[in-house]
Amino acid sequence: MAAAGQNEKNDASARELVDTLFGPGEEVSAHEKVSAAAERELPDFLFGGADGQADLPLADASYYEPNVIEEPNLKFLAPYTDELSLFEKRWGYEKGGETRDEWCRRMEIEAVPILNELMQACAQEELMHPQALYSYVHCAADGEKLLLLPKKGEEQPPELPFPRLANGRSLCDRFKPADANGTCDVVGLIAVNLGKTVSDTLKVWMKEGRTEEARLLSGYAAELLRALAEYAAGVMMKEGVCVGPLHYFGMPKECDPKIQSAILKIMPSERIGISFSRSYLMLPEYTALAMLLPR
Repeated sequence: MAAAGQNEKNDASARELVDTLFGPGEEVSAHEKVSAAAERELPDFLFGGADGQADLPLADASYYEPNVIEEPNLKFLAPYTDELSLFEKRWGYEKGGETRDEWCRRMEIEAVPILNELMQACAQEELMHPQALYSYVHCAADGEKLLLLPKKGEEQPPELPFPRLANGRSLCDRFKPADANGTCDVVGLIAVNLGKTVSDTLKVWMKEGRTEEARLLSGYAAELLRALAEYAAGVMMKEGVCVGPLHYFGMPKECDPKIQSAILKIMPSERIGISFSRSYLMLPEYTALAMLLPR
């Protein structure tokens, strides 16, 4: 009877993890569906379908005025962290031939305790120092380039390159083109980082031979960066200026150096400790850029 009771408890716990990762009664989580769609070449959800989208009136906002988000406690990122992506993509726990329930039960046994220990270690040793910087910038599409329009009288606008893909789309198609009347759009620029401590800790762990621990921490930090960008986007959406999808450029080695240079040219990234290396990549290592689309 005791064994049966324990099995029921394990099954209930596994079901709870299933619901946490995927949503009750769904085979795939909404986040997973969106992520899968985003990995295809600029899908319909970025463009509003065949009928397009009506322009929304812009809220009153201070353009080009940066805003800093700084939270000392990592718990605020928990609702934005995708454990499914962390376990499967960052940490390599592939499903294989398992059923959905079997994989989630295994994650409860193998991955969840690791995540809990890692979160506790990050809190106790203060390994993460999440910060976000965002601002609204006037912009205009110019073919396959998005021009980030500087303030009046300033230098040539930085450009974000978005080459047209095999399906014929460019992200610039989401934006109004520049015209003689000065018509433009507004885009939300986001820069996030976790500070230098996590990078320094990883270097120490690698020297000490703690390679597996370093791999797990690195994957967790990368997932937290995306969560931090999602959190910043949520703050911005409440302000009502940009209410479209989040376009995540990623970390320094994932993000086009031209995009890094253009965005950080127009944002005071030093306010959250972001600089450039000799190879013109962002520092610290756990830094990422994103862009919130206007509608």
